[in-house]
Amino acid sequence: MNAATVSSDPPRRKQPADQLDRLDGILDALSDGLNGAVAEAAREGTRLAVKDAIVEILTDPNLRASLSEQPMSHPSHSQTSTDAGLSPHRNLTDEQIDRLAEMIADGRCDFPHDLPATAVQPLHREISARLWRRLIQHIARAIADHLQRVSDSHKESTEHA
Repeated sequence: MNAATVSSDPPRRKQPADQLDRLDGILDALSDGLNGAVAEAAREGTRLAVKDAIVEILTDPNLRASLSEQPMSHPSHSQTSTDAGLSPHRNLTDEQIDRLAEMIADGRCDFPHDLPATAVQPLHREISARLWRRLIQHIARAIADHLQRVSDSHKESTEHA
């Protein structure tokens, strides 16, 4: 026999188990790639939405006007705990700290300079928490408004197409 002779054996067919294993590997790779692509798209979409929301918060005159409509007090003298109806020599209750933090966060009074030392840190924490929640709420509203406008414009463009 010479080297050019072709084998008389028919080509071996792939077994179904081998084909299923190969298909399973392909699906796993696609799944991993899809999960990564979705995660990256969600990160990028969130980043852009937050960026747009912040730009809108800073540039939208209506939003800026509504933020500036909140009452701000400008007392002519420094606020004391006595002015706020509190005793400067007594520890403050949690309820008093909450009430005072709300008043300060609303801009209805200044931070009293004669509080007992034990009340200063809890009051700072309460004020910060309130202001932080308000900031997050404003940002969340701006993001929701932006996403709604994008959704509405997308619906309009698909309806007209």
